[in-house]
Amino acid sequence: MFFSRKFALEPAPRFDLTAKDGRSNRLNGIKAGVDAYLTKPLEPEELVLTIENILHRVLRTHQRVALAASTNSAKAFAANENILTPNNVNPDNLTEAETRVAELIAESISNKEIAHRLTVSIRTIESHVSHILAKKGFSNRVEIARYVGRQNA
Repeated sequence: MFFSRKFALEPAPRFDLTAKDGRSNRLNGIKAGVDAYLTKPLEPEELVLTIENILHRVLRTHQRVALAASTNSAKAFAANENILTPNNVNPDNLTEAETRVAELIAESISNKEIAHRLTVSIRTIESHVSHILAKKGFSNRVEIARYVGRQNA
């Protein structure tokens, strides 16, 4: 009962799990506000990690809101924002390969297509995506795409 009352007004994280891997399908999912767009076949571990990452992002957001409320000051909130994001590191810390992958993710290209374009294995791309997520403290590909968009603005 406590859980349902406490979180009743908060939107639940959303993700699409589908066999549709087309670019337009991914774009429509992202535009609809999904937190993650996952295509089949999907390893169970990948699904679990995606859900965990989304929930960690929600927790970080809640921490930031709590900090803002406790300080009652937008300036203090902005100054202390990095306290709650330990993975927030130097923006130039991506390798050249990770940067190329991030740019292709921003174009809504699937891991399979990225691997084909860069003539590497899908596993290599998955590894690069995992490293980008970890280095930047991101939870999903949408955040990577937003990051690239801000860098290129």
